[in-house]
Amino acid sequence: MATLSFIAKMPPGSGVVFDFAVDSKLLSWAERVAVYALSRRVAAADEPFQLFFRPPELTEELKNLGFQRTEILGAEEINARYFTDRADGLRIRGGAGRRMGVGGARDSPIPCKISERTSENPELSPICLS
Repeated sequence: MATLSFIAKMPPGSGVVFDFAVDSKLLSWAERVAVYALSRRVAAADEPFQLFFRPPELTEELKNLGFQRTEILGAEEINARYFTDRADGLRIRGGAGRRMGVGGARDSPIPCKISERTSENPELSPICLS
């Protein structure tokens, strides 16, 4: 949380977007199996999953850090926002991961706007814009 605390103290209009894994206790059995398999693969690449969150508690903690706006996207929302009409059919599956956007640093009236997928930004790499 130290990095997020630092970002929360940045000038008005600052924000961040990041992916996170949901606490396995909140997942179905099939989603837990998928997370376990993915965890083994990324650990083998020296990138082990270290943190898992419960979305309501993460939202509260981020607001306590000073973020004015939070937005959590699940697979359905990510697919609607970033993968609609893709010719290759790429989609997010499962419910183990979420994308969090936070913005409007402490005492800032300016909210963070998560960018939409455009022809100039066709990949799933939203950025936080002021």
